[in-house]
Order: sequence, then C-alpha cells, then structure tokens
Amino acid sequence: MGKLPFEETLKIFDGATLFVNTSKSESEGFPNTYIQAWLRGVPVISFDVDPDGVIAKNGLGKVVIPWKGQRKQLKNM
Repeated sequence: MGKLPFEETLKIFDGATLFVNTSKSESEGFPNTYIQAWLRGVPVISFDVDPDGVIAKNGLGKVVIPWKGQRKQLKNM
C-alpha cells in the first residue's frame, strides 16, 4: 500500500475486525497503529509487544508470546 494519509488508514480500520501486528517494536515504544485500531473499536493481536501492559490491562486485544524457533520453522515452509 505504501504511505497513506491518516484519513485513509482510518477507513481501512473501519472495515477491519482484527488488527494483527507481527512486528517486534524495540525502538518505537507504543505503535501508533494500535491507537488507530482502538479508535475504531478494533482489537489488537500483538506478538510480544504490550508497553506497560496496556493491552492486557484494558482488554484491548491479546498479546502472543512467540515460541522459540518460530521464525526458522516459518522460513522452512
């Protein structure tokens, strides 16, 4: 999709039932896409990223802790 204006991203979230973030955020802190999803009532599935436990504490989705070797297994598919 490339870069989209903020209004366009909200339209995409309007049509979503779930937002899955597979990126491991080590530098961003709290992904803005989480906030965009929550503004539209879309729950977030996050792979190992839950700054300050916000997702778990507020029931805003689920945090999945990847199991060891997951990347290697997926690469070999």
